[in-house]
Amino acid sequence: MLTARKRQKIQNGFRTAARWVAARRDASAISISTFWNDSRGGVALSFGLTSLALFGAVGASVDYSRASALRTAMQSALDSTALSLAEGNQSVDQALQTFNAVFVHREVQNLSVSGDASGGTGNTSIDLNASGSVDATFMGVMGISKMTLAVHSSARKFADGLRLKRCRLS
Repeated sequence: MLTARKRQKIQNGFRTAARWVAARRDASAISISTFWNDSRGGVALSFGLTSLALFGAVGASVDYSRASALRTAMQSALDSTALSLAEGNQSVDQALQTFNAVFVHREVQNLSVSGDASGGTGNTSIDLNASGSVDATFMGVMGISKMTLAVHSSARKFADGLRLKRCRLS
């Protein structure tokens, strides 16, 4: 059996629900001009729109810094490979093994190394190129799924009249 107090709580609950439904029905009839002129909650809307751009910029900077670090490691590995080839200490196969041993970043996909050698016994010129791609973590939300990495290295070996051999990167 319901007491008077419980009956009052149930009736108040029905009244609250009826007011809520009526308010939602009336809210759908609000005109666009009323919505446009209403200044309540304007900060939340502008914060929401601004935060999308802010999070996108922060994510892009994280992806770019990761790609830049990978590019620097790739450049270092290619430079050491070019110097070892220019000195004549290694064959091409050994030099590629050196590159793969120095550059051990599995996140770089489609890695390719190519090169060209020219010169004679005293002077040697080595030109190497390496390229690959890395998946973008945060920029994928903005439609950029991969970033391409490409580096170039040139090494020259010179022999002067004193029979000194020098190698340098250019």
